[in-house]
Amino acid sequence: LVMEHIDGPTLSEAVRKRGAMSPRGAADLGVQLAAALSAAHSVGLVHRDIKPENLIVQDQWQTDGHDSVVVKLTDFGLATTTELSDEFNCGSNPYMAFECRHDLASTYDPKQADTWSLGIVLLNLLFLRSPFSQPSAQHCASFLAFSLRPVAFLMQAFQGLTVEVTRFLCEHVF
Repeated sequence: LVMEHIDGPTLSEAVRKRGAMSPRGAADLGVQLAAALSAAHSVGLVHRDIKPENLIVQDQWQTDGHDSVVVKLTDFGLATTTELSDEFNCGSNPYMAFECRHDLASTYDPKQADTWSLGIVLLNLLFLRSPFSQPSAQHCASFLAFSLRPVAFLMQAFQGLTVEVTRFLCEHVF
């Protein structure tokens, strides 16, 4: 496997150094990540470990009062080319989709799991924390609260999210 050498800090390191991203900066980054995932998914490659530590910041700047970054997705060590995966517990707990952690069915859609992880990354960038320690109602009280009332949980846990954004996340991402 040959990959491009990318010099720079991880997104996690950059956020620790600079703090939370502006909503516009996070949206710009979300568009980049969605495009990267779309490109990978279109050729049948699914990452399965989307998290700030696997994003390298190639460039940073500030315009119009908001932070912008150019990131590259790295570490395809858990990637798969299967449309339905039967390998569970792939990825990092705070970013992992519920169906990846718990074998509720014999398989899950890893593309949808990547989308879930992207949503968690964006919340992390805006609020400097992930909503869950792991995607388990048994082992994580915040995940249980989210499972019971997702919109209410996100609105309470992440002050500043609009109702429209929260509903979009719950209907299309989580």
